[in-house]
Amino acid sequence: MPLTKQPHPHDDESTSLIAVRRPHLGGAPETLVQTALRPRAGMLVGLLLFQSCSSFILTSYSGLLQRHPVIVSFLTMLVGAGGNAGNQAAVLVIRGLALGEIHVGSEGAYLLTEMRLPAQIALV
Repeated sequence: MPLTKQPHPHDDESTSLIAVRRPHLGGAPETLVQTALRPRAGMLVGLLLFQSCSSFILTSYSGLLQRHPVIVSFLTMLVGAGGNAGNQAAVLVIRGLALGEIHVGSEGAYLLTEMRLPAQIALV
């Protein structure tokens, strides 16, 4: 028998991890984890397929990598730096949304600024 949530005045149904009845979904018990899993799983599979392209690129340069193995040492540094830069951008966007610095209508200006920054950094 699935768990059902007992109403409590301080509870927020959207943050509960136990099963809740959602009438607008046909009354089937569903957890927040199950609700979040569907869109995230699709996104993760898409990212996996996209990142698999890097193996095809590396394979096409296998001769170069065999002749110059020192390049492999720099690949790990490049991947790490890319991950850090992506995390920084995500944190800045979330902060901007939370503080109201980014809102509907300002996203274009924000994206333009974010596209100019890497070009300026590359010149340094």
